[in-house]
Amino acid sequence: MAEQRVTLTPQMLAYDDFDDRSRTRWLPYLMYFHRAGYRSDVVNTHEFGLRYSHGPGDGSASAGTVAQTGPVRLLAGSSTAFGIGARSDAATLPSRLWSAYAPSAPWLNFAGRSYNSGQECTLFALYRHLLTRVTDIVVFSGLNNLALSRLPKEQRSDHGGFFNCGEYYEQMEELRQRRRAGIRIETEETGA
Repeated sequence: MAEQRVTLTPQMLAYDDFDDRSRTRWLPYLMYFHRAGYRSDVVNTHEFGLRYSHGPGDGSASAGTVAQTGPVRLLAGSSTAFGIGARSDAATLPSRLWSAYAPSAPWLNFAGRSYNSGQECTLFALYRHLLTRVTDIVVFSGLNNLALSRLPKEQRSDHGGFFNCGEYYEQMEELRQRRRAGIRIETEETGA
């Protein structure tokens, strides 16, 4: 099965490397985010982890990487908007919009892989300062919210589920246990 995957979609090997769990970036408010400054023939990100888009000719851009004197447009969302599975940065939805359908202003990729709508909104709020004038925003979102709604109730909490939440909750519980053990040890040593 894995051999067939490589034969049919060889670009997925680059995504496997891109998603290497040992190199996950954990960020405040967003949880995890894309590897920053990642380079391959398939997927490339800038210093903050946002993916590059390609436009007419040799034009390429990402939020915060080019001097933006004119308006820009955004495609926001999760994995599909990010372009998981695309053969290259030029084959993503924002790149197709910019190069083939609406070339008058750059379409920037403002998507987060495996994000729910709350994380997508937070991503925009945290990185909005990288943009000048935004004229259009297309939000391609919601599928992950539906998928994550099927998680057990204890993993959805008040704010909904998110990918890797099981790992997050396990790590938080381990931290609480270490703190409780530290408090008990400290209390025994001081006799309080």
